[in-house]
Amino acid sequence: MSTLKNLGRYSLEVYLGAGAYAEVYRATDTALKRTVAIKILKPMLLADSEAFARFVQEAQAAAGLFHPHIATVLDLGEADGRYFIAMRYVDGPSLDKKLVERGSLPWDEALPLAEQIAEALQYAHNRNLVHRDIKPQNILVSENEGALLTDFGLVKAMTSSGMTRTGSFLGTPSYMAPEIWKGEDVTPATDQYALACVLVEMLTGKVLYGGKTPPAIMAKHFQPPALPERWPAGAPESLGAALSKALAQEPGDRFDTLPAFISAFQTSPPPVVSHAPPITSPASPIAHRKEDELRLTLAPGVTMEFVRVPG
Repeated sequence: MSTLKNLGRYSLEVYLGAGAYAEVYRATDTALKRTVAIKILKPMLLADSEAFARFVQEAQAAAGLFHPHIATVLDLGEADGRYFIAMRYVDGPSLDKKLVERGSLPWDEALPLAEQIAEALQYAHNRNLVHRDIKPQNILVSENEGALLTDFGLVKAMTSSGMTRTGSFLGTPSYMAPEIWKGEDVTPATDQYALACVLVEMLTGKVLYGGKTPPAIMAKHFQPPALPERWPAGAPESLGAALSKALAQEPGDRFDTLPAFISAFQTSPPPVVSHAPPITSPASPIAHRKEDELRLTLAPGVTMEFVRVPG
């Protein structure tokens, strides 16, 4: 944990945690008088000037993402020999912390979060940006704003800086699609796969592809997903089939887009009941009543009989 109190024009106030490549603080931008999240990058992310140039390019691309469910990059710079990123501050825990506290989420709470994440990802995909590292730790949950994605482009920057050559992984093993393990190109379908993993985890409270070592986890990604037999109350019957498709081994076998994935398991509208046309008769019905029955003559040769059945 750093003992820094100030970084350029930013006043570091609360230490929020650390990840593989940065320490995170809640800070105040003293020039613009606004609260931001500051990520102070670890030196290994920026091994050389060429890697840093690629990192800046990725950060600039991510800075162009203005969406209600994306924690936008606001600033990138260097001060006191430390490189940092200033991002939109989200007042809420990460999804992984929420799941530790709650265990799992009910369907009516998990569905809006999945929809919001999918909207943010599709927005980025339309601009030729793939997140590459969708996981609960990179999803912040605000009571007022819903789910917000963080860290666009940073996984690609980590690869450019040579981190994977020192034993690190491109992404997080439990959420890495088979094509990543095989060294193939990532596509929007890669994010779809990871989002499906996250949705299962939200609903069950358990990591879909878990294991003690990365090789053990990798092996599970090449097997059919062990989806639960029962889902929380309110989940549609189509959920299991939709998740199986999004978790397909081949990217081309998944949904074409994230909206298509989401719409596949959104609760279906109530079925339309078809009412038969009323029976009409040229003559008015004639009633024949006895003590225990009522018979209506609707038309010549057409009768309806009602019989009282004792309780």
